[in-house]
Amino acid sequence: MKSLQRAPGWSVVLAEGSPSERYGAQGRSGRGELGAALDALLQLPFVPERLPRGLGRLVLRGISSVLGRCYRHWHRDALDPFWREALDGLAAGLGLSKSQVYGLNAIELESSHFGFTPGCSSLGFAGSQTESGRPKLAYNHDFPPAFRPFAMIRRSDPTHGLRSLALTYPVLLGAVAGVNEAGLAVSLNHAFAADIRRRKPGRFLTMLLQECLERARSTQEAVDTVLRTETLSGGILTFVDASGDRAAIEISATRKSVRRPERNEVLWSVNQYFSKEMPAVEVPVGSLSRGVISGVDIHACNVSRSARLPRLLTRDKYGDRDIVNISSDHDGSSGNSLTVCRHDDPLSETLFNAILDPTTRTIDVCRGNPCRNRRETFHLTGEPSAVRSGARPSRSQGSTQRHGASSQSG
Repeated sequence: MKSLQRAPGWSVVLAEGSPSERYGAQGRSGRGELGAALDALLQLPFVPERLPRGLGRLVLRGISSVLGRCYRHWHRDALDPFWREALDGLAAGLGLSKSQVYGLNAIELESSHFGFTPGCSSLGFAGSQTESGRPKLAYNHDFPPAFRPFAMIRRSDPTHGLRSLALTYPVLLGAVAGVNEAGLAVSLNHAFAADIRRRKPGRFLTMLLQECLERARSTQEAVDTVLRTETLSGGILTFVDASGDRAAIEISATRKSVRRPERNEVLWSVNQYFSKEMPAVEVPVGSLSRGVISGVDIHACNVSRSARLPRLLTRDKYGDRDIVNISSDHDGSSGNSLTVCRHDDPLSETLFNAILDPTTRTIDVCRGNPCRNRRETFHLTGEPSAVRSGARPSRSQGSTQRHGASSQSG
């Protein structure tokens, strides 16, 4: 196993070789944090508060095993040799059964049945829209705050396939964002689809994102990959390649639609479908969640961000500081669950912000809210290193902590 710890808290796993070797390295790197990660799951609002920690871990292992066994059976025709070998390696590295690992990955789909879906904002810039002249993909990853410490970076150097740098979690087979050596950047936003299919053979969207990094050399190749792949739930994948080609593909279990921007338009996505074909399979705006988490206006943040982002995206050229400021926006407040930079929401806060550069094959990232924290740049090529970027939010964004403070979230 090769792993590299980077202050202030980013773990970079160097995953080399076959799928089994690569995911085995990831599993061994995250094995020591597995208990704490299970405890983070126990902090989610739908888990009974009085469940003792030791008992809770046993219950979660049991649930994930049963869930994973079911999903592995349902998805057996969709799990090709690559993913079967990857699952073997990750399970061995983590010291869990294959069913437990696959069950933990299935949380991506199961969270849709709880009546809420984690957030995220993606902004795709053409080279003509940036001061550097290079295309950029900015991404706010919004997820339950208990998971903030576990986000990590995986640098993949496969025996077969494209090298990539991805943002992920220790138990994930896939990823939530990344950039590959061919100059393709991608990010994932979840969506509120009403046509979820548990038993259909298909891919979790995090796994599909990783497949695009492994195989696609351009935005068009990535779009083609997604269009021919069976999917299970709602989401939006945003692609930007080194040529400046950009696309967002809106996904459900039964439909897909490609959305492309006008030439001078920033391509942005939240957690809502905008293609004309997709609202028929979307939980309607105004709907309240039901079930274990009830009464939540699930589209409220989408409505607020959809109104705010066009007012922020009015420049002809955007520097890195401008992009960080947009990602840090509080709409005149100190930040809350309805702002681009999300705060004070037990279901979904901004856990990290990343600016992916498909030309330099780098990820400039901060752990925690971008309004508060230092940034580091990680490189796909050369020795993995963290370099402070100097792109920090301006004081107008309502930061509650001095700029340049530690990357630990406040």
